[in-house]
Amino acid sequence: MKKVSTFVFFLMVCLGMQAAVTTAWEGSEAVSWSNDIPGTQYETTSGIFDGLEAGDVINVYTHLTGDYGDPQYVMTYKAGDGWEWTDLVISVSDEGVMTYTVASEQIATEIAQRGLIFRGQAYTITKITFGKEESSEPLSQEKDVWTGSEAISWNGDIPGTQFETPEGTFANLQKGDIIRFYTQPTEGDYGDPQYNVTYKAGDGWEWTELSTTVADGIISYTVENEQIATEIAERGLIMRGQAYTLLKISIETPATDTPDEPTPDEPANDATETVISLTLATNTTGTASQTDDTTGNTVMTSISEGTVTVMPTAGTGFSVKSVKVEKLTSPVNANGATLSEFRAAPAIGNYSDIIVTDNGDGTYSFIMPENDDIRIVAVFQFSFLAPTLNYNGQTHVVTLADANEQEKDHAAKMYYSTDEKQTWTVYDEPFVINKNTTVWTKAITTTNFETVSESSQIFHVANVPTFSYENGVNTVTITLQEATADYTAGTAIYYTLDGSAPTLESSIATSGEPVNYPITTTVVKAMAVDADGNWSAVVEQAVEYARYLTVDKQWVTFYSPETFAVPEGLKAYTVSEIQYTEGEEGTMVLTEQQHIVANVPMLIENASAGTTDVYRIYNSEGTISGTVCTEFKGTSENMDIDASNKNIYVLVDGVFLRSKSGTLAAHNCYLELESGSVAAQARSFRLVGGSTDGIGQMNSLTATDGLWYSLGGIRVSKPASKGIYLHNGRKVIVK
Repeated sequence: MKKVSTFVFFLMVCLGMQAAVTTAWEGSEAVSWSNDIPGTQYETTSGIFDGLEAGDVINVYTHLTGDYGDPQYVMTYKAGDGWEWTDLVISVSDEGVMTYTVASEQIATEIAQRGLIFRGQAYTITKITFGKEESSEPLSQEKDVWTGSEAISWNGDIPGTQFETPEGTFANLQKGDIIRFYTQPTEGDYGDPQYNVTYKAGDGWEWTELSTTVADGIISYTVENEQIATEIAERGLIMRGQAYTLLKISIETPATDTPDEPTPDEPANDATETVISLTLATNTTGTASQTDDTTGNTVMTSISEGTVTVMPTAGTGFSVKSVKVEKLTSPVNANGATLSEFRAAPAIGNYSDIIVTDNGDGTYSFIMPENDDIRIVAVFQFSFLAPTLNYNGQTHVVTLADANEQEKDHAAKMYYSTDEKQTWTVYDEPFVINKNTTVWTKAITTTNFETVSESSQIFHVANVPTFSYENGVNTVTITLQEATADYTAGTAIYYTLDGSAPTLESSIATSGEPVNYPITTTVVKAMAVDADGNWSAVVEQAVEYARYLTVDKQWVTFYSPETFAVPEGLKAYTVSEIQYTEGEEGTMVLTEQQHIVANVPMLIENASAGTTDVYRIYNSEGTISGTVCTEFKGTSENMDIDASNKNIYVLVDGVFLRSKSGTLAAHNCYLELESGSVAAQARSFRLVGGSTDGIGQMNSLTATDGLWYSLGGIRVSKPASKGIYLHNGRKVIVK
C-alpha cells in the first residue's frame, strides 16, 4: 500500500524554510523632517507593492544618516476614502529594520494603490521587501505583540484608565491561539486587582467580555472560533478593571495536526492502490469473489457465456485500475477443489493472447480460456472524495459533510481553507464568512490511507445598503450598493423600524427613496438580498423623531415650517389685533385656532402644568380663521436683535417686553411696531383671549403689582371716570 511521503514537508518545518519574499525597491533615500539634518520625506514609487496581501510583512532596511543622534522612524499610508495619512504600528530592530505586518486586505489594497511615505529623521532607506515570512521557531512558540506599561482602572481613586490595543496588534489571529496579558499590581495599596478583557462582537460592535483565566498575574484567553478571531484582529481589545498594570501581550499558536501537504512527485489526487488475486478454474460459471484482509476490499467476477467481468464490491470506495490474467500450469479443479484453495496454485505463466477490455464504468472484461485455469490479478485504487459544502446565504454559515461517510473503514478528517489554500483548518463546527469567499475542502482518511482529495466552491455575500439620514425630517433613505470584488450587488432592501433584525417578511424599501418612521422609532435596521437570495449583513441607523419644540411654560411662540393639528394638552392662537391707549400698557388680542399653520406666527398655550413636546405630524392640512395682525412676525432662522431697536418686543413670562440685545432662536415670533407709532410708546403688551378671559388673565397677572387696569386688560394711570376697574387682583367700582 502506497502512502504520501511526509519527509519533504517535515524537512521544511525543521529547517524553517521561508515563503518567497519580494524585493520591492533598492536605492538610497535619506529621510529627515529637520532642516539641520540631510534628507526629506520619501514617498514610494507607483507599483512597488503590487500583489501585497493581508498578513504580508513589509521590511524597510535602513542605516544612520551621519552623527545626528538617535533616528526617528515614521511609516504612514493614505487610509480610507479621505486619503488621510495614517501612521502604521511598526517595530524597529536593533539593526534599523522597520517591520510592519499588513493587518487587513483593505490596508493591503490601499498601500498597493497609494504607496507609503516615510518620515522622521536621521536615517537612510536602502531596501524595501514584502512577503509572507514563516518563522523558523517551533509552531507553539509564544510571540510578543505589544510591550509597554499601562495602568488599568475604572475607579477614579486608583491610577489608570481603560486601555485599547493598537491597530494591527492581533493581525493573523486564528482560532485556538492563546492570548496572554502579563500584568503586575498597580503600585500602591489598592486591594486585589480586578481583570476585564472585552472585544467588539457581531454586527452591532457590542463590547463583550471574554472568558479568561488568571494565574500569577497572567490573564489567558484561548480564541474560541474563527469569527471571534476575525473580530479581535480587525477591532482589537479593551482592557478594563482596576489596580493592575499591563506590561506585555503575547500570542501562542499551538502546534496543530494540520495535514502534510502532498509532495510535487505525488499529486494530491494520486489514489492509494491495492492488489487482489482471484483464481478461476476452467469452465467456472456464475460469480466468484476474493477479499483482501487488510483493506476489506473485495474483487468480484461475473462469468456469463464465457465472458469474465472483473469489478469491485459496491460501496467500498474502490475502483478497478487495471487487470492482468495469468495462466496456472497446475489444474485447480481436480478432486472438488474450492475457490478458497486457488490462492496457493503454483507455477504461474502469463497469457499473451488474452485481450482485457476497459468497460469505462470501473469494470474490465475478457474471454475465459477454454482449457486452462487462470488467476486474475486486479489492481484497485481508492478514490477518496472531498467533503461536500453547504452554504446558508442568509446566515452566511458554511457546513462541511463527509462525502465518504458510508465508508466506515475509511472515515475522514475534514479540512477547509478560505485563503486560497495558504492555511488549512480542521473542521469541527460550521463557520461564518463575511464576504465573497472561495472555500476549499479536503479530506484525509483516518485508517490506512492518506489520500488527499480537494474541491472548492465560491459563496457570495450581498453588499450592505447605505443610509442617508438628516435629523429633523423624520425620514431615512436606504440605497443599494453595486457589486465589488468582496460582495454581490443587492436587488432588494428589507428593513424594520422596531429594533428587530430584518427578514424576508419585513417591509421592503425602494432604493434611494425616503422611508417615513413613526415617533416610537429609535433605530432603523436594513439588509440587502442579491439575485440568488444571499443576504447582506444587517446595518442600522440611529434616528430621532423630529421634535419642533418643547413647551415647558404657560406661553411660548412658534413659527412652524409645517401645518398640523394642535397637539393634545396645548392651545394655539394667532394675534388678531394690537390695542394701545397712550400712557397705558398695551394688549394683544388672541384668536384660538384648530391647527398650527405653516409660516404663520402663533402663540402656544400649555394648558397643563407639565412639559409637552411638539412633534412633526405628516399629511395634515389646516387654515387660519379670523384676521392676523401683521405686526406679529416670525423667523425661521436665528435672529440677532440690537438693543437700539426700540420697536421689537419678545415674549417673557407671558408678557411681550421691549427687547434687549440678544438672539431670538429660529421658529420663534416677535412683535415689531412701526417706528414713531403711538403703540411703540408702550413698554409692554399683555395677552388677552387665552384659556381665561381678560379679567381672569389680568387677575392672575396683576394680583400684586399695585397698578390699575380696565376690564379689557388695558393699564391706566388711575381711574379717570366712573366704571369697574381691576386693582391688585380685585374688581373695584368707581362712582
